[in-house]
Amino acid sequence: MLPDRYIRATRSPVLTSVTEEIRLALEAWVETSKSDPKVLQRAETVRAEIEREAKTRQSAIEAIFGGAPPRGGRTTKQAPA
Repeated sequence: MLPDRYIRATRSPVLTSVTEEIRLALEAWVETSKSDPKVLQRAETVRAEIEREAKTRQSAIEAIFGGAPPRGGRTTKQAPA
C-alpha cells in the first residue's frame, strides 16, 4: 500500500477519479524510489541474483548438450521411411 504522503501529494482542487489519483500516486512513488538508496540496493541484489540463475541454467544446458545448440533451433528426428 502506498504511504499517505504520496496520495496527499497528488491531490488537487480539481476533482479526479480514484483511478487517476492512484496513477498519480504510483508515478510519484516510482520517481521517489528511483533515488532511494534502499530501493537501488535491492534492485542491484535482485539483478545479481537473476544473472547468477541465468549462468547456472546456461551451465546446465551446456553440460547436457555439450555447448550451444545448432543455429537452426530445435530439430526433430524424421521417422525412418
